[in-house]
Amino acid sequence: MGAEIKLRKAFFVLLASLTLGISSGFLVATAATADEPVDLHGAYILDNSGVVTGKTSQIKAALDSLFSKTGIKLYVVYVDSFEGSATGAWANDTAQLNGFGNDDVLLAIATEDRNYQVSYSSDFSLSEAKTDEIESKVLVPKLRDSDYSGAAIAFAGALAGDTPNSGTGASSSAGSFPWLPVGAGVVVVGGASAYLYSKRRKKSIATASQQELDRQAGGLLVNLDDAITTSEQELGFATAQFGESATKQFSAALASAKSKISDAFKIKQQLEDAEPETPDNKRKLTIEIIQLCNQASEELNAQTKAFNDLRQLEQNLPETLSSTRAELKELGPAINDASKTFSDLKVRYSTNAIRAISGNSDQASKLVEFAQKALDQADKSEAAKDSASAALSLRSAQQSIGQSKQLIASISALGSDLDDASSKLDSSIADLKQDIAEANALPSDSTSGLVPAIAGANAAISNAEPRDPIAALSSIQNAAKGLDAALGQARTEQERAQKAKAALATAISNARAKISATSDFLATRRGSVGEVARTRISEARRHLENASRLSSTDPVSALTEAQTAGDLADEALDSAQNDVSSWSGGSGIDSSILGAGLGGLLGGSLGSGGGSQGSPFGRGGGFGGGFGGPSFGGGTSSSSFGRGSGGGRRSSGGRF
Repeated sequence: MGAEIKLRKAFFVLLASLTLGISSGFLVATAATADEPVDLHGAYILDNSGVVTGKTSQIKAALDSLFSKTGIKLYVVYVDSFEGSATGAWANDTAQLNGFGNDDVLLAIATEDRNYQVSYSSDFSLSEAKTDEIESKVLVPKLRDSDYSGAAIAFAGALAGDTPNSGTGASSSAGSFPWLPVGAGVVVVGGASAYLYSKRRKKSIATASQQELDRQAGGLLVNLDDAITTSEQELGFATAQFGESATKQFSAALASAKSKISDAFKIKQQLEDAEPETPDNKRKLTIEIIQLCNQASEELNAQTKAFNDLRQLEQNLPETLSSTRAELKELGPAINDASKTFSDLKVRYSTNAIRAISGNSDQASKLVEFAQKALDQADKSEAAKDSASAALSLRSAQQSIGQSKQLIASISALGSDLDDASSKLDSSIADLKQDIAEANALPSDSTSGLVPAIAGANAAISNAEPRDPIAALSSIQNAAKGLDAALGQARTEQERAQKAKAALATAISNARAKISATSDFLATRRGSVGEVARTRISEARRHLENASRLSSTDPVSALTEAQTAGDLADEALDSAQNDVSSWSGGSGIDSSILGAGLGGLLGGSLGSGGGSQGSPFGRGGGFGGGFGGPSFGGGTSSSSFGRGSGGGRRSSGGRF
């Protein structure tokens, strides 16, 4: 089997709006555009010609039905002309650019040239004679009638073994996930839908609407954030194996990219705050987000080839396989211990207090199962003298083990943070009571906000839930902040600074605990998490850094920064859990852990990159496909991760 290709959750889907002039069933003659082979960005349907607008759901249903029956993944592309291909084999060039595997088929239709091409793997399950028959009897007649959506639907049905007029079969639901058993395990190949991506609607920044800019900025933020997370993990593996000196340039590129995305998230937060921006300023800031993300992407991509040369994992296969198996063996007892710890936390703390780690043990177990299958496949590949495939499977296992460890560690980490918050809750309540007493001693008309501030403080004490100490501490701190503001006129600046300094350590600790728990939640489920949660947690980290920086010189401002950081972390966790719930059907368990989750967790190193053609957007992640990226086995651009390694691809086609 070929290696996996990751289908990312698309946030910058742009619907095609250009249409060809059609009158009474005849095409209006226009000058055809020479389309170059295209990067599909994980999409299954690409309509550059605008000929299937409004009909993509029917095509998607046919593609889903084909996959569910046969495991064949059919991609459909509509362009004006194939003249942009340097080799003339436009479909094969596009297939190789996107790292297609043995079960991937590309149907490319040049609508203005009245030409089509189909690219199959040379090891495709159907014979050349059979595919020729399907094309001539099913595909071409539809194309001659300019029934472009019907052609794709009929072709998919014929590949699935349906008779030409038997329909498309049952369509998958919006929340379903087609699964593909390949190589090292089971990964998702289709998200909630087969997304339509229209290259023509990706207008230049100068002419794009604000809505289009918003979509593009959101998509870039999500994909770059995934790329950086995967790259950071891979950098750790690389540094451990090769040393800091050998990976210095990668560390510098990653640090620069992280700085840029932090700036981009800061701008995103500014656009979403309560202070509305003028249309011109909103456009300017959105463009700045796009530019920052593109710059970071280029920095990561620049390191691709050098890292691929360095990362030759198969050179040490026997030793690394042995050590990885030993590492995996230790995870079983560790997961059992983590499950017991979680059970104990459930008794001592509320459901809300431990929500960030709910399901961690189960997901860690699933990742261990995945790692075991990956290692078994690596052994088989090594025995078959297929070192490249063995290295790919081994790398999948390493990624899975790393994520499982992170899930386990999150349980004990949150437990420690909850215990720490619990130990501080009583003293924080006592401090707030002192403030209330001080406020009650003042005349009620000494400041207009004194009475509601006292009421809010008393309510915070009454509602403080010892079984949710982190949330209770936040509530107490917010009440203290409001009361402090009301007492500001009565207190000297020095007194205010002393009060803030006394509360600051707890506020920073509380914010750090929230950020840590939320960050772990996002990192281990990032295949399901959208831009809002990522923006909030990035901003939470920034405010926490500000709090630490100001702690010694301006404790009042530092306290505000720490409390803001904690609030943003809460918002990030709420948003992330909503995202995960929507992907998992409301089950409470992140079903994407074996789908978009594993795509997100492992896709950074599994996604097709095609050598220097790799990109952290859409496929791959990390340095143009992730550290350990597109060529474990020394593959070239025509065989990323061993795709099409059984002799390349064959194509067919002709005019219609």
